[in-house]
Formats: sequence, structure tokens, C-alpha cells
Amino acid sequence: MLVKNFFRRKKTPETPTDTKENLYAEQGKNSSAPTSPAAADVPKIEAGGENEEGSAEYEKFLSKAVYDNVDDYIDIIQEDDDQSRLAANNATEQDLDREIKVLLGPKKHWCRESKEANDFVASMKAVRRIEATDILERKDLLPPVYLTSDPPLSVSADDGFYCRVNLISNTSKDNASSANMQKTVKCNYNLSADEFADEFAQKIQKSHNMNRERENWVFKATGSSEYLYGHHKLVDFEYIRQCLKKGQNVNLNLMEKDLVLKELDPHDQTLKTITYDYSFKEEQADHLQPSYKKYQQLSFARNRDDEWSPDRSTICLQDVHRPFKIKMNGIDHLILNIAALDKQHKTQIDLSEMSIYAAVEFYVGSVQLTKSRHTKVHIYSRDVRFDEHIYTDMLFSELPRNTTMLISIYARYYKPTDPHLNGNDSHLYQDFDGSLYFEATQPITSSQANVKITSPQEVDYEDGYMFGSRSRSDYVRDQRDMPLAYASIPLFDHVGTLRSGTIKWPLWSDITKSASPIQTTIPNVCVGEDAYNQPVSWLSFTMDTFALPVVYPSNIDSKPPDCLLPRYNQWQDQKKKQFENEQVEKDIQKIIRYDPLAHLTESDRWKVWNHRHSLKSNPKALTKVLLSCPYQYPHAVQEAHQLLSEWTPPNPIDVLEFLNFNFSDSKVREWAMSELNKMGDNELADFLLQMTQALKYEPYHDSALARFLLQRGLRSTHLIGHILFWSLKSEMESFGIIRERHGLILEEYLRNSGGHRRELMKQNGVVQQLLKIALLIKTTEKEQRVNVLHEQLKKLKKPPKFKLPLSPRMEVNGLLIEKCKVMSSKKLPLWLVFSNADATGAPIYIIFKAGDDLRQDLLTLQLLRVMDKLWKTNAKLDLHMQPYGCVCTGDMVGMIEVVLNSSTVAGIQSTRGGVQAALTSDTPLLDWLTEKNPKKEVLNHCISNFVLSCAGYCSATFVLGIGDRHNDNIMLTQTGNLFHIDFGHFLGHYKTKLGVKRETTPFVFTTMYAHVMGGQKSEEYNRWRTLTKQAYQLLRQNGHLIMNLFILMLATGIPELTHTSEIEWLRTRLVFEKNEKEADEFFDEQIVLSLNNYRARAMDAMHLAVHYK
Repeated sequence: MLVKNFFRRKKTPETPTDTKENLYAEQGKNSSAPTSPAAADVPKIEAGGENEEGSAEYEKFLSKAVYDNVDDYIDIIQEDDDQSRLAANNATEQDLDREIKVLLGPKKHWCRESKEANDFVASMKAVRRIEATDILERKDLLPPVYLTSDPPLSVSADDGFYCRVNLISNTSKDNASSANMQKTVKCNYNLSADEFADEFAQKIQKSHNMNRERENWVFKATGSSEYLYGHHKLVDFEYIRQCLKKGQNVNLNLMEKDLVLKELDPHDQTLKTITYDYSFKEEQADHLQPSYKKYQQLSFARNRDDEWSPDRSTICLQDVHRPFKIKMNGIDHLILNIAALDKQHKTQIDLSEMSIYAAVEFYVGSVQLTKSRHTKVHIYSRDVRFDEHIYTDMLFSELPRNTTMLISIYARYYKPTDPHLNGNDSHLYQDFDGSLYFEATQPITSSQANVKITSPQEVDYEDGYMFGSRSRSDYVRDQRDMPLAYASIPLFDHVGTLRSGTIKWPLWSDITKSASPIQTTIPNVCVGEDAYNQPVSWLSFTMDTFALPVVYPSNIDSKPPDCLLPRYNQWQDQKKKQFENEQVEKDIQKIIRYDPLAHLTESDRWKVWNHRHSLKSNPKALTKVLLSCPYQYPHAVQEAHQLLSEWTPPNPIDVLEFLNFNFSDSKVREWAMSELNKMGDNELADFLLQMTQALKYEPYHDSALARFLLQRGLRSTHLIGHILFWSLKSEMESFGIIRERHGLILEEYLRNSGGHRRELMKQNGVVQQLLKIALLIKTTEKEQRVNVLHEQLKKLKKPPKFKLPLSPRMEVNGLLIEKCKVMSSKKLPLWLVFSNADATGAPIYIIFKAGDDLRQDLLTLQLLRVMDKLWKTNAKLDLHMQPYGCVCTGDMVGMIEVVLNSSTVAGIQSTRGGVQAALTSDTPLLDWLTEKNPKKEVLNHCISNFVLSCAGYCSATFVLGIGDRHNDNIMLTQTGNLFHIDFGHFLGHYKTKLGVKRETTPFVFTTMYAHVMGGQKSEEYNRWRTLTKQAYQLLRQNGHLIMNLFILMLATGIPELTHTSEIEWLRTRLVFEKNEKEADEFFDEQIVLSLNNYRARAMDAMHLAVHYK
């Protein structure tokens, strides 16, 4: 059932406390209370009180519809492993439909049942290949391993580490003392898991007289669902690498293989190898819907006598040699938010003084195909009528497959004398109903027949005026012109049919921006209840209608008609003449070094394209070549596709750039998938965040990227599939426009994921119950919260054993309820402690957040992980970064990993002098570390950790422009590792108070931090300074990658990442224009600014005064 929670905030006499809870440390604040209201009560929050946040996003979260379907699958939640395996293996189609409905909600809530949606389902069935391994061969398969994506360690043959091994056995021949024994041994870094198993078996046989053969045993990470076996080196397993990195003990369980195999199901579908044809080479026409099938079996050619075949059902686009045009009919139900317009333009808008016009452009990715076209200006009305033709200088036969029409609707102040106004004479905008007169008709010989093709030129009208078109850069709008709405419309539908006839398209209403290639081509049509709640403006336009449907050739690389070649040659001759006197070689190298946000001029594009063949050995040049391709000429497009196979391929990590909005050509994106498939699962997992966002740049549901994600997800359900599911599902609630696409992909994934589907149902069932509890806590009086929480957690329906969405390696079997609490920060997150499913493992601590948008934290933490790996890979530089785990499980709902044995800098200062110490004392951090580590050699190691981690976070937060860096958002572990938390502001979006920036320091590094290192004249300080600059230089060298990762996230809807202009912040920090020496000097200046910025200390003191009373 659908439960609507319309929350209002409750007035309370309590004084709100803004004390920042230590969200990531072991300590926290509780509150006590009597018994709570029942969980079934619908919570309501009224205005005022502790939860007052003033956030529009938070208000939206509190009033959203929550799909409450926990009761639908209580039985599934409480299944044990045997029951789950049996149910997964025996699931009928009806069972699958029911289970998918439980996870995603009723299909009508996220799918319009459109023709494209139905065709997607049919296509996936057709291209799916299941390589079913024989069950007898699979019964000895062990669980998959988790390998690190960090670079190999550089160690000598004698290096090693100590490992404690617990022997877990149910074998009757083992006596009680040996069945669960412990033994600590030294492990060589270069030993493989199997070699270590042999060595350990020999040791216990010798010391405990236990006859063990390696083949019968397998290692498991203590407290984690990770297994270690095979030829991989021990230090290449993620668990061991993380233990070594954090200075933690390595603990392994030696388990009987029979015990491990008992938990696996050889019949499980996830043990099959599933392949999707993401290169679109093998479409299975026999299984497709008729709309797919007919285009796969078309014969577009004329017969031998050059006559049209009488049984012809379509027209090939390449046979339509006539100028391409559209007719702008008008807008129905134009929606204007007058209050928003007044606020945006800081003036009062009078509709009686407004007029409306439309701008039309055609793009492939970010490459503009023709000059911009504009209608005449019309006096404002709710239903605007344009009735004007828009002509282009392209032929139908030249339209690229991925052409997008961008339409922007603008308002401007009405002037009776405006020459652009409909009815007035204008040299720029004309009524396009008159006859066309072309300057030339060229006889061109094709391979089949002599064809006359009309070449569209600038069009003369009867009054002698030239057709007025200006390019996007040349056309200067009145500064007071206001964007109202836009649409990005693919000219071809999902099966390659050119749109025709009169079309009504829903517009996106937006007063802040006009249409651009970066925006989604998904129409503004929501599904489910949203479809009835949101008013929409509708654009009406008409495209030429032909006797038969006009379709793009099914083979996108088919040879273009010869009759189009002279137009391409003519364009090349024109460019050669235009730019013949310009420098080339030096300029080309400079252009190739441009960052991803750089605009290529017409001259830049010609130079690169003209020298494309000489650049084939340079992987970095491929992006600029493809952006320079003149896509309006089919022969150039065909050549660009050919170059993909001839080019020296870039590194897979650099190929991510080809998934952003600049590259919409389907062949380019298919090629990118083949290159990204070279990534291993662990490396691919690092970038799934961007890849799932890139789905929004796809014009259709069925894409190479969607198929690729399905294939890799189903081949690695334990890692890729887990991340894929939560990434897509969490956005289905917040992004109505993407619901259908994400839902269809997840439906296909769940239908083929076997036992993993049951596991996800268990996870989701627990999350939904925790969300209900979190919402209830928000309505509960402060004194009652902990008791209410404990009471509700006791009622929680949970599986005997399940994995947390935060990580598939976190397997738990219950909650330690007495250790759970409600935290005191504004959104009242829940501090939850789970009992480890591994009896030898430690409890697992997480923070459950409801009402916080974690997407920005998720992105920042991912970037910190990427930076960490860049430092390790390029310079073997381990700066002890602590990018803790974070996952979004729904709209403003998610989980965060707790870093134990740590405290905030504010918490440390508050117990060592408080406000006065924050202003004047440099000793609190060193005093705290000394107290936690009294032994000098241990303390020195902690100080070394501090130097390394401080270097990493100073360089990273400087480049990323992380804001809100007060002393409660910086933490320190007892082992000396410093790390940052709470990334609500980045890219220079610093907080302000009364219009004044609260932060003026480049990064947080005061004399208190230098004191830990021994002062500014110490050896450790100089080491920190050298490491920080080295880390910064490495980020500069990989600056394009960092920018590309941000660009791919532009579609997320993160408030501080909505436009490329915000990513330009990185240019100010990476200073690409400086050489290495100049950049070193630049960063030295930032260090001095940070050390001498007394305001940073004053802000910390103010924070302590307010929050630590």
C-alpha cells in the first residue's frame, strides 16, 4: 500500500541544541525516556522545535510518499539460507513478478508501459546469453574473492606481517581444544593464499599433530564475508591490504571447505555466466517486437532498374536528399512562475509587457551541426502560436543517428517597435511560409544512378532579405531576455525511425537555463502519481511526413551515398582556405592538452580534424578528434568510426570521459564499453557511481551502457551487482524522470540474479523498517527517544543472517540493541550496532540517516578514494586516507560507516581548554595522542601517520574546495590518522554569514597541526610540506580525470553541481597554466596563508562556544 506521510513540525518549549555529535567516533550522546507511541502511528512533525532546518529538500523528504510494503514480504525477510535457496531455484514467472514488485513497487508506479519500455524488455530477452556451467562442475565453486584495486606493494622477499588464525571446525575427529584453536604466524608478503594455506597446514600438523590438507580448508577474513584462496598474493586481498593500511591486526578464520560450500547453491543462477550484446552486433530479430524486427530485416536498396520496390515498407534516410526543416507550431499551457521570475531577475514581472520566442539548435553530443535558428517574437499568451518554419543547411540524408534538437523558450519585454516582433519588418526573422529559392542544383553521380541533389544554401525570400540565422556564439540576446522552458528531443526514436507529423512534447520549465547538450533527452513525463500532480507546458512542432516511415540504416556504418561526398569535400576545401596561414603543429599539441571544459574554436576543430591520421598513436588526442568531427557529413562520421579501431587505445580509466554528454554518438559509446570491459571488478566498482549517472545521458533505455552494466552486474552480483542495485534504486524515488529507465534495468537484473534477488529483498526489508523507525523518532520527545528506539528495534523483523547495503562484506545477524542510540545532531540519525554473523568478528557500527542528502558525501568520498589510488599508483605514496563507507538507499536515506576509536578535533579541544585553547593553545592534539599512546615509539609512529594523512587531506580538500571545515568536521584516530567528514559543501561553495564568507583559509592547517609535527622548523614538518606538494602535483597531473568524474556527475541534481561553470573551480586550484616550479610556489603560498590565518582558529573557538556549552 502507499502511505503518505505529510509531516508538520511540532512546537516545543525545548531549547534546540546544535551540538555536533561525533558521528564517526565510538562515543555518542544518549537520551533516556519512558515508553513510546506505537510504530504503526503515522508520525507528524509540526513547525518549529529541534528539527527546524529550513531546508527545502528536507521539507520535501518529510512530505514525500513512502512505499510501505514491508508486510508484503515479511516471510521472505525471515527466511533462512536453505529456504531462500529453495525459493530462488523454484521461482515461477509469477513469483518473479511478485518479488520484483516487492523491491521496486508496482510497475505502474515507475513505468508508463510505453512502446520503448516494452521493446526494451523484448530486446533484453533476445540479446541475453546464458552460458550454463554444468551443475557437477559448479558444486566445488567457492565464494568470489575481493581483491584490492590498489597498485601492487613494493616489498622485499623477507618482508612480512603477523596474522592470527582461528581454526573453525565441526569435524568430529578434532578434540575440543583443537577444534577452535588460535595460532599467530608470520606471513610473507609474496606468498599466495594457497601457498600460505600449505605452510600453515604443515605448522599445525607439526605443533598440534593435526593432519590437514590444504584442499579441504579455506581462509576467511574474521568478521567479514571475504574469502582468501587461490594463486593471488595475500597482500592483494582487500581485507589484508586494509588491515596493513590502518595498522590493524590481520585475523583469519581457517574454515572447513565443506562448511563454506554448504552455504552455496550450485543451482543458483548467479553462478551462470550471462552475456549481453553491448556492441549491438547480434540482435535477435526473431524474438523482438515487430517494431524492432522489421528494421533488422529491411532491404533499403532500389531494385536493379532503380525503381522503388512495390512491397517496400520503409524509406532509408540515405535516400532522402532534400533540405531538412521543421515547423514550430506553438506552445500550449505555457507555465510561468511569476514569483520565481521576480526573484531571479530582481524585478517585478508584468505579463502584459512580455513577449515570447523560441530558439532551435541541432547537436550531436556537444558538437553543433547547424547555426541557431529563432522564431519571431510573439506577444505573451498562455497558448503561444508561432506557425513558422525553421530551415537548416542540412539534408535529411545527412542527419546523424544521434541528432538532438534543442529548443529553448525565452521571454523578453514587449516593444511595439521591436523589428523582431511578429508583423513587423525584420532583416533577421521572417515568416517562413513563402516559397524557397535555391541558388544551385548540382548533378551528382551515385553508384546506382544519376541523382540530382538540391544543396541548401542561405535562402533568398521574395522580399530580397537573406534567411537570418546566427550561430550560438554570434547571436546576442537582449540581456533582459529570460529563459522559461526547454526541451532536448532526439530526432530518431529508439528503433531508428525519424519522427514525423505533428508532435507534442512536454517542456522542462526552468527560469535559470536554456537548452544545452548537457540536459537529458528524457521527456518531462513522470510516471505514477507524479504524472497527475505536475502541470506541464507542451511544445507543438511538425516534421515532414513521407509516404512511408523514414528509418536510419540498421547498419550504422553502412557506406554513405556517393552523392553526399562532394559536399564534404567542399567543406574541407573551404576550411583549408580559411585557415591556411595559421600555425598547426604547435597549436595541435596545445589543443590536445586542453582540459575537458575547454571550448574548441572552429580553427581548433579544423586543425585537429585535418591532422587526425597523424595523431593515431596519441591516446590523449582521441577526445579532441571526435569533438572536431563534422558530424553533419556522413562520410566524416564513417571515418571517425573507423578511427576508433585504428587508434592507440587510452587507459580504461581515461575512457570514462567518452560517457559524458559531449559524446552521444552510439558507436563511440559502444567502443567505450569494450574498453571499459578491460577493467577488473574492483577497479570498475570504483567508478560505478559515474557510470550509473551516465545512463541519464543516453537518449534511449536500450543502450550499450545499460547492457554493459547488466552484464557486469550479473557476472559479479556480490560486488558490481550489489552496488548497481542500490545506485539505481536510490534514485528511483528522487528522480521521477529516470524512474522508468532505472526500473527497467533493475527489473532485468532482478529477473536473472537468482539468490542475490532474495538477499536484496532481505536488505531492503530491513532498510524500510529502519526508515519507519527513524521517521518515528523525529516525532518523539527528546527524553523518550532512546527508549522508543530500543522498543522499535526489538520489534524489527530481520533475517537470521543478511548483508548490509553499506558493503556486501558486512554480514550481520542481529542488533545489539542496548548499544544503539539516537544522535543529537539536527536530523537525529540513528547510531546502530549490529552483531557480526561471524561469531569471531567484532560488532559492526553504522549511522542510519533519514533526511540527509548523502549524494555529495558519496561523490566526495569516492574522489578521495580515487586520489588515494592515484598517489599509490603514480608515486607509491600512501597518505593514509580514510574514505569511510557511505551508501544511499533511497531519497535522502542512507548509511554511513563508523570509524571507531576516533574523536573530532572539537571534541579533543573541548576537554583540553575549550574556547580559550582553541584561540591560543597549540597543544590539545599532541596531548591527546600522547595520552592514547604513552609509549614513545608508538607515539612517534602515530605522529608519522599524522604527517602522512594531514598531507593527503590538505591537498585533497584544497583541490576539491571543501567547505564548512570547522573543528567538528575534522577527526583524529587514536593511531594518529587525521580525516575529514561531512562533505556538504565543495567546489568553493563556502558557507556565509550575513553575506561574509565564514572560511577564508585555503585548507585547514593551523599552528596546532604543525605543533604535532614538532613545529615549523622540525624535520616532520618539512616532510609534511614536501609530501603535500608532491600529492598536489600528482593531482594536477591527473586533473583531467578529476574534472571528468565531476562532469559525469552533473546529472545527479546535487545543488552545488548543476553546471559546468561550477567545475571550473578546479581550474583555479589545479592551475594548469603553470609549470611544476610555479605550481610549487603557488602551493607554498597557500601553506603560508593557512598557517597565518588566525580567523580559522577564531571560527573553531566560536563553534566550541556554541556547540560545547
